[in-house]
Amino acid sequence: MTDKIRPAVDVEDLPDFADKICSQHSVSFDIANNRRNAQAFEHGTKEWDEFHDHARNSIESLNDQIKSNGPEDIESARRRRVRGFGAAPIIVTILLTNFNLRKIAAFISDKNRDDAKNTFTENPSSARFAAATANGTTPTPTPTRPE
Repeated sequence: MTDKIRPAVDVEDLPDFADKICSQHSVSFDIANNRRNAQAFEHGTKEWDEFHDHARNSIESLNDQIKSNGPEDIESARRRRVRGFGAAPIIVTILLTNFNLRKIAAFISDKNRDDAKNTFTENPSSARFAAATANGTTPTPTPTRPE
């Protein structure tokens, strides 16, 4: 036992029944409970390496996008000229939220564009479309005027 002074715990914070770890001086852990062994792929194997290479590339790409000279540009301190310890993290949080919303909007826009293309090709509404596809050509859509 050491002679080191330890901080006191408030009586209100004490549990009703202290667990064993609260009263023992040392702890040992079973290797089977090790976090490294609880992964989906065994650490250091080819599968683990392939998975983590992809994950690492994905996060590095995201980091590059948010730090670049784009709308967020969190790498530049001029984007968050504020005072106080709490202000800069709030500004960065707002910038990251903006980044996420832009990514979601781009995904939805791409999905809508793909759906519109598929709707046109899967549900032809004109005889011209049917005739053109019958002879192997792809027709261009005719613009319509609103009524």
